[in-house]
Amino acid sequence: TAAPALSRVQFEKSPQNHIQFLVWLLTFTVGFAPKYTLSPIYSSIFGASETLQSTTSFLFLASYTAARIGVAFVIGPRFSIDLVIRLSAGISALCFFFMGAAVFTRNTDTLWMWLFTAANMIVGFCLGSQKLCIQPMSLKNWGINNVKQVVARVLMALRLAFFVGPIIIWSALSRPGNIFLDPS
Repeated sequence: TAAPALSRVQFEKSPQNHIQFLVWLLTFTVGFAPKYTLSPIYSSIFGASETLQSTTSFLFLASYTAARIGVAFVIGPRFSIDLVIRLSAGISALCFFFMGAAVFTRNTDTLWMWLFTAANMIVGFCLGSQKLCIQPMSLKNWGINNVKQVVARVLMALRLAFFVGPIIIWSALSRPGNIFLDPS
């Protein structure tokens, strides 16, 4: 049966609405943190050239695009939306743990840089998968009668993550003592 249409007040009072907003905000914040700051990350951590910085940005965006296109074909016939969201969030967390450990242990040689790049590509793929699932997940959880309100709220979380994610990672990169920055 279709979910009943909620008034604006009913929707705002729903705890699930606020929980979902927070979950999407946290999910997208960590995804968009590297998306807009890959060049400074590679420059400060690995001392990468501009060509390499551009290449890693391209690889991130290519994997992001591949997910936006490819995952659309497997949701429904092969995988549920819930499974895609859970896998994307879990795999992203593992990749971020690996990347953080690599930086913390100061593994900045070429092999670690390419492993870091592969992890970034996986994060890009997961971010693209999660963004693709916004509307189908909202439709599944809230029904067609409420999708307009829900998607508006999720897009608000997305816009906030666009803004907050890069600020968080930039402040982490520029904080003295966290990452070795060669002054020369």
